[in-house]
Amino acid sequence: MRRKFILFLFAVAVLSLSGCATLKRKFVRKKKKEEKQKVVLALEDYDKLIDYHELYKKHYLLWGYWHDELISALEKSYKKQRVCIDQVLEHLDSLKKYITPEKASLLEEYISRLEKIRKRLYGRSLNDIEKDRISRELEKLKRLIDKEFRYSEIKSYIIVPPSRHSEETQ
Repeated sequence: MRRKFILFLFAVAVLSLSGCATLKRKFVRKKKKEEKQKVVLALEDYDKLIDYHELYKKHYLLWGYWHDELISALEKSYKKQRVCIDQVLEHLDSLKKYITPEKASLLEEYISRLEKIRKRLYGRSLNDIEKDRISRELEKLKRLIDKEFRYSEIKSYIIVPPSRHSEETQ
């Protein structure tokens, strides 16, 4: 009996020292955390806020970055290659909107060559020889596009935005 009593006192002492803080925490309502808004940066084409020269420069700069990324991504994962080729084509299509039709048709030829490369990248996995061939072709296209469409060469071929054209004629 005495042994049971000592064991009971020991159990009470252990329980009182440990407490029920963890159980209490489980049943107490937690404050709601505010969800942080995600910041999304997007290049928008606002005709009234910015002229086509500035938009052309921005898209040209982004095209150059993504084209370089694409060349370096050929040795990396296929997902990175797909993202890069899509971005390259997107920015070249944007450039096409800001230039005269005769220059746009020349740019369209380069875009069609990049579309063929895109089909190869989206197809089966490439071996080292095909990757090397695509890399050389991409470097050649970069030199050609850079030579023909850098801003200093093409600034006289950039069109006037329709909203500004109507303001200038009035």
